[in-house]
Amino acid sequence: MKTKLLLTLAAAALTGCASFQQVPAEVAQIKLDRVDSSRVFIARATFARDHGQLVLLGSVMRKVGVEDTTRTHLAVTLFDENGNMLREIPARFAPQDIPRGPKMSGWSEYRIPLAPVPADTSRIEIRACEDASGG
Repeated sequence: MKTKLLLTLAAAALTGCASFQQVPAEVAQIKLDRVDSSRVFIARATFARDHGQLVLLGSVMRKVGVEDTTRTHLAVTLFDENGNMLREIPARFAPQDIPRGPKMSGWSEYRIPLAPVPADTSRIEIRACEDASGG
């Protein structure tokens, strides 16, 4: 009985994950680049639909030896095929001070609305940036 219940729950979880990770059609051909900062790295970045809205979802992790991540933010930049910037979206992750674990760094998450995405967008870059006072 327990085995059957576990298999049912596992199947439901996998089905949910698979449908959630489908890339929305309007961004399926767009290249997604990640650029880390000196304090954090972009651990995960994916396009998704969240309540009907096109978003960039993901997580960032504190780099080893870094004490403070509160002065780090994110910038999402949309480029055309010639490398011209079409739009830039400033964003934050939460919690802003990424937690520390006993064996490894914790992580923070972000959800960045993207719509509307210009039709000539060929590349989207998510970049971790240090504020001017943050080094």
